[in-house]
Amino acid sequence: MSNTKPNIENRKERAEKRLATRLESLKAKGMDDTQIKRDPKVRQIQAEVRKAKMQLANVAKNEKQIAKQAEAKAEKLAGPKSDPSKKKKPADAPAKKKAKKKQK
Repeated sequence: MSNTKPNIENRKERAEKRLATRLESLKAKGMDDTQIKRDPKVRQIQAEVRKAKMQLANVAKNEKQIAKQAEAKAEKLAGPKSDPSKKKKPADAPAKKKAKKKQK
C-alpha cells in the first residue's frame, strides 16, 4: 500500500464506487436508510473513504510545508552573505576571563 498522492486518490475513488454499488444493492433489497447506515460493509467502506480523505489532507499539508521550506531556503541563499569576521568574538573576551580567574 503506497502512500503517494495518486495512489491515495485511486483508493478513494475505488472505495466511493464500491460504496455506491453497495448502497444501490441494499436499496434494491428494500432496506431503509437506518438499516443501511448500520450495515457493516457500508460502514467499513465509509471508513476507507474517510481514511483516504485524511491521508490526502496530510499529503497536502506536507506539500505546503515543503514549499514553505524551499521558499525560506531560497530567500536565505539569495540574501546577503555575512562576513565571517563579524561572527568572531572580540579580542577582549579572553582578557575578561583571565581577570575573573584572578579575582577568585
